[in-house]
Amino acid sequence: DLRRGHALWLEEWALLTHPEWALVLGQGQTVSPFTTGYQEGSTRQPCLNAPGVAGAARARAAARMETGADGLFIDNVDPAPICYGNRIGRHPHMDPTADNSLALKRLIAEIRKDVKARGADKVVVINTGGRTRSFSEAADGSALESYLFEGRHPGPHLSFRQMLATARHYGDYLSAGGAVLVFSYLPPAPPAIRKEWAFYAAGAARLSGFAWTDWDSADGSGAEPLARLRLGLPLSPMEERETVWVRRFEHGMVAVLPPGQPDTPFPLPPDSLPAEGAGGPWRDEFTGRPAGDHVMLKAGTARVFTSTQTTSPRESVRP
Repeated sequence: DLRRGHALWLEEWALLTHPEWALVLGQGQTVSPFTTGYQEGSTRQPCLNAPGVAGAARARAAARMETGADGLFIDNVDPAPICYGNRIGRHPHMDPTADNSLALKRLIAEIRKDVKARGADKVVVINTGGRTRSFSEAADGSALESYLFEGRHPGPHLSFRQMLATARHYGDYLSAGGAVLVFSYLPPAPPAIRKEWAFYAAGAARLSGFAWTDWDSADGSGAEPLARLRLGLPLSPMEERETVWVRRFEHGMVAVLPPGQPDTPFPLPPDSLPAEGAGGPWRDEFTGRPAGDHVMLKAGTARVFTSTQTTSPRESVRP
C-alpha cells in the first residue's frame, strides 16, 4: 500500500552534504529531475557514477528495510543520461566507461539484491513515469503515471488504441514475471462521473494485466471498493468479443467497451458462469448487486465482475 509508505529524497540530504555529487552538464550546470514549475527549484539530480553515491543510496535503502518494509518504491527513475563531472573536474567517475543511465541501472540491481536478501517476497518497484522501459528489468515492478487520466484533461487523455499499445509494450515484461502498477489521476468532476472514470481506468488496467490505483482521486465517488478487489491471476489473455474487450481471472472478469462504440448489452458467458452452489450469479462491483445474465455497457466504460468460484492457479496464464 503506497499510501502507507515513507518518502526518502536523495536530494534532501546527500546533495546538501556532498554538492560534488551533483550531476553536471558540459558548462557545469546542474539538472533537475522535474520540469519547469514542478519542484525544479528545490531538487537536482545526483551523478550515480560519482564515488560514494551508490554506497550512500544502498545504505539509506537498507535503513528503510530495517523498519520492516515490504519493499522499496524508487521514484523519478528518468536520469539525465550523461554527467560531465569527470571531464570538467567536478568529480571522478567510478566507471569512466559507463554513462549515468547504466550506473543507475546497476544501482537498482544492487539495491534489489540487497532487498531480496531479506526475503524472496520483498520487492523493488521503480517509477519512470512511463517515459522509458529501459530500467524495468532491473526491478520487480515498474510504475506508469497518468494512466488514461492525468488530472487536468476533462476525460481520458489517452485513446483506447494507445491503451492497447501500452499493454502490448509491457507484455513480454509481464510474461517474464514483472509487474506493472499504473496511477490514474482523475480530474475534478461530479462523483458519478468520477466513478465511471475510475471503473474504466481500473478495468483497462486489469484487462492489460496491470495493477491500478487512483491515488486518492476517486475518493468520495463510490469507486472505493476497487482498491479492495482481488481478482487473482488471469485465466486468459485479453480478447475482443465483437466490440467488448474481456478478460477472465481466477475470481472474476472485466469487460471494457471502448469510447466511440454504441451502447452494447454484454451477456455474461454461459460457460463462465459460476457453478451451481459456488457463489450464485456474478456480482457487478459497479452496482454492488448480482449482475444477472447480462449488463448494458456504455461507451468508454468498464465493469468488474466477481464470484466466489475459485480456479486452480495452475490453470492460470501470464499475460
